[in-house]
Amino acid sequence: MITLFEKERRPRLESKARELGIASSVRFTGAVSPEELAVCYHHCSVFAMPACTELDAGEPRGEGFGIVYLEAIAHGKAVVGPRVGAPAEFVRDGEHGSLVDPANAVEVANALIELLEDPERARRMGEAARKFVTREFSFESFCKRLSDGLQE
Repeated sequence: MITLFEKERRPRLESKARELGIASSVRFTGAVSPEELAVCYHHCSVFAMPACTELDAGEPRGEGFGIVYLEAIAHGKAVVGPRVGAPAEFVRDGEHGSLVDPANAVEVANALIELLEDPERARRMGEAARKFVTREFSFESFCKRLSDGLQE
């Protein structure tokens, strides 16, 4: 199955990478297995997805809950994400990574540069985020919240 990304967005992004002279530093992998994804998380320093979310539109668009942020955090990675939408509900700015205005390229770039230039800080943030997610989003935590909600 060919995804919308593969069909429409990937060629445009590959062209943009060539135009910017960064094509040799960017890999477009396409779909990967869970095992390959774990290897990707292992090798990355920081996870960034400053997705734009339109909350006030008649039909909201953009990132929903953002399970991918939880995946990255579960692998101990500091994240750069949007300060609006669901990721801002569980990514703690300055503690788990950086929340940015995704429409502000300079702000996104600065957040990435700060984390990439200080790998120890990024590692500490990733570890704090991993502990938070393990505590708050574990199956046991979900069951407790569900049970508590059903008791009310």
